[in-house]
Amino acid sequence: MSDLNKVLLSGRLTADPELRQTNNGTMVCSFTIACNRHKKSGENAAEFITIVTWKSIAEFVSRYFTKGKAIIVEGSLRQRMYNDKKYPEVRKVVTEIYANSVYFAGDKPHTETVTFLADVPGSDEYNSAVPVMPSEMDLSDFEEFESMSDNDLPF
Repeated sequence: MSDLNKVLLSGRLTADPELRQTNNGTMVCSFTIACNRHKKSGENAAEFITIVTWKSIAEFVSRYFTKGKAIIVEGSLRQRMYNDKKYPEVRKVVTEIYANSVYFAGDKPHTETVTFLADVPGSDEYNSAVPVMPSEMDLSDFEEFESMSDNDLPF
């Protein structure tokens, strides 16, 4: 049996992404998304999840995503530990998602290079999501759906 550490999240950015460079020049971008969780009582609650992206994905996120934008993140769960600077005997644990892929979700395209999710036939266990350019999609199947704005969403 092999281990599995895979996370798939959909949410909205709570602030603009922060792009920075490591000492060796590698680009890293971190941001937080809010994911709604439905309670048994019918109420909604939000989980705030920190996402970390690297290299070209970091630059992509910092360029095309801003506060409030919907995003789909695929990656893995990571934990890191450190000692508190003020209280060195206190050990802190940070849990983050390291993203392998990010996708636009739910917003209208703002550039000509928007990617969409599409099923790829023929994969071994299941169909996986890959980016597809709008020119490659047959949009006739979507004509019956109503257009929604961000004001129609419950969050």
